[in-house]
Amino acid sequence: MSRTHSVKIAELPVIDKAEKKPGVEHYIKVEVYYSLGGLNYFNYRPEPRGFYLSVQPITIEKSHGVTWESFVGFSGVKHFIVPCAKYSPKKLELAVEMAKNGEIPEYNAMISQVLVKSDLALA
Repeated sequence: MSRTHSVKIAELPVIDKAEKKPGVEHYIKVEVYYSLGGLNYFNYRPEPRGFYLSVQPITIEKSHGVTWESFVGFSGVKHFIVPCAKYSPKKLELAVEMAKNGEIPEYNAMISQVLVKSDLALA
């Protein structure tokens, strides 16, 4: 499983209900990426090759002129959207447009799932 060619679709500001640290901003990052597929070594299930929609909470911290983006493993979700045996810029463009135009029915449910799972609220 290899993840390549990602495009950020959105970065939604959120409020972390538990953490109140100055200089730290919380977001939900939504992106489309291409995966070579194969065996998922965490659940031992085969995954198809193609484009996925990913929703993951991230933290951006700015300190001393440096910006850090971090995330917690297994805190996000993904959904397979476009099969593609070989990476194609045209198919990437199609997948990005599908995500931006609301043509993926699971989009809002994925955001809600991550918000609940990570104890966040949209700002």
